[in-house]
Amino acid sequence: MTRGLHRRSVEAVVAFWLFLCNWWPAVAQPFLEADLTSPARLILILESMRPGSSDADFRRAAIVQTLVDHGISRNNIRVEHLDLDVKGDIAHRTNLINMLQHKFGGSPLAMIITEQRPAYDFLAVDGKRFHPQVPVLAIIGNDRQMPTTSRPRVHVLEQNDLQATATLALRLLPNTRHLVVVRGDDDDSQAVLHDIRAGIDHLSPAPIVELTSNLVYEKMLERIGSLGKGSIVLFPDDYVRDRSGRRFISQDVAEMVGKAAKVPVFGTRDLYVQHGFLGGRVIDTTATGQMTAKLALDHLAGQLALSSNALNLPAISRDMVDWQQLRRWNVTLKRVPTNAALVNRPLTLWQRYPGQILSGFIIALMSLVFVVLWQKRQGAGGRNERASGLVNGTTPAPDCAEELEAANLRLAMLSFVDELTGLANRRHLDHMLAHESQRANRSGHPLSLIMIDVDHFKAFNDRYGHLAGDDCLRAVATLLNQICQRPADLACRFGGEEFLIILPETPYQGALERAQAFWHALGKRAIIHDTSPTTTHVTCSIGVLTSSAPPARSPRELLALVDAQLYQAKNSGRNVIRGADLSHPLPDQATRILTLARQTYRDNRSTRSLKPDLSPNPGALVAVGKTAPN
Repeated sequence: MTRGLHRRSVEAVVAFWLFLCNWWPAVAQPFLEADLTSPARLILILESMRPGSSDADFRRAAIVQTLVDHGISRNNIRVEHLDLDVKGDIAHRTNLINMLQHKFGGSPLAMIITEQRPAYDFLAVDGKRFHPQVPVLAIIGNDRQMPTTSRPRVHVLEQNDLQATATLALRLLPNTRHLVVVRGDDDDSQAVLHDIRAGIDHLSPAPIVELTSNLVYEKMLERIGSLGKGSIVLFPDDYVRDRSGRRFISQDVAEMVGKAAKVPVFGTRDLYVQHGFLGGRVIDTTATGQMTAKLALDHLAGQLALSSNALNLPAISRDMVDWQQLRRWNVTLKRVPTNAALVNRPLTLWQRYPGQILSGFIIALMSLVFVVLWQKRQGAGGRNERASGLVNGTTPAPDCAEELEAANLRLAMLSFVDELTGLANRRHLDHMLAHESQRANRSGHPLSLIMIDVDHFKAFNDRYGHLAGDDCLRAVATLLNQICQRPADLACRFGGEEFLIILPETPYQGALERAQAFWHALGKRAIIHDTSPTTTHVTCSIGVLTSSAPPARSPRELLALVDAQLYQAKNSGRNVIRGADLSHPLPDQATRILTLARQTYRDNRSTRSLKPDLSPNPGALVAVGKTAPN
């Protein structure tokens, strides 16, 4: 007996030791990384442009997320948008450096990351006395005529590969006879012309190359719109001023070129290919942002030494082609390079809904098997009962196959439906979110989530009872179902008084409009809640999230992100909407920053009527839109 107990004790100790060996590295690694890389000082990101005006939004999101994933606290990451397209405004630049000195002059900085050349030049010239010993990690287009600085630094060069883009364009469209390069008024036009011709002169006959550098902006668009068959357009992404000296934002010009052109357009930015260009050798914005963050982490960990002799590293580039544009211009897939990324390719029904199709097939098969077995059993039993009935003078039992089939269907539905609210249950939610996130990661289409929490629901149950609480949840579920307008939209009960809406292929603005529609509908419903510290009727706090690949995000990460927005809504006083757009669209699709006044209701005790109080209340204003680390 004692020997058996001793053996089991030894086995238990060995099992526990093996468990620790497998479990401890996974648990300890984040803490070890945090100890290694988390600075006691701040990382400051200086943006050249305003939010939403360039693909810097993509890159910044990748930088911040990579830093956070490796243990850097969001509280230690600060982002400042300098809006340096105000060229030559000395007062503006002076105000900017004074602002930086006021905010961060006395703060310990670990590193400064500058987005694009204007931010780097501003720091090197106007801000040379701003933390002069702090190393700089600069993302720039080129390193020509760099201002002198003694700061330790590394340059990530985002250089457009026009020759590779032109080569890809002619591979996809070999009958091209005319290539028009959209250029503004700059000193590099002849170098660009020489670079492109060097890559296509071996062709016979070689296409004619035309530059638009001698045209003003309007004439350039007219020229692009007049091109016909056999022509293509190449947009290198550095159109900053036209012949008349007017200044432009390249991304806005790219959008207008895409709209004006009646021929295929190629570019050198992944953002353009994902929104209308046919393809190109593009700079992978997200991968470049991740690389930038890892360089910063290596320096913080002591693995990358920096000096005033700048280290130059190339950004990450790859071939990218748009599926829809391939179809539009009748280009076959066999012309696409095997290593090229293919974006916006539609999924088959099986790829879109594998779980639903498989579940439906299994349910149908099980139902068929049950019916067949039941009929066989009833056939044998029925003959015996009829024989017994004829002898005893009784009536045979009625056929109940339909009842059995209905019961099987109800059992199948119960595995996917929440019994109280009639919405999809947590099991169905997990299944659908995993499927939709995987689909969004493949296609790059936006996926939006809305998370809702009934405010002070425990107090409601205590005041009115659990039956009234159930009625309240059913009422909320009914309103949620009403804003699910498409078959793919799914309203789910997340748990308790929390709900989640999954909106596939829905941009941020559309998700916000759904959330606001529910918010207003619940206010009109005016379910009495006398004990609520927020209002005298039932309210909800709402978090909204929109994401699109890249980067790919798991269901667990998506739930954590939308839950963070819900937490911010509850932390802002409840009965508000907070949202984050991580999809970073083009400017014409950019999210407007919305402001919602939280409706508060005063209970008129004399008439027992609810009157809305919409008087200005600065404390009740909540910004809904893109969020950036503070």
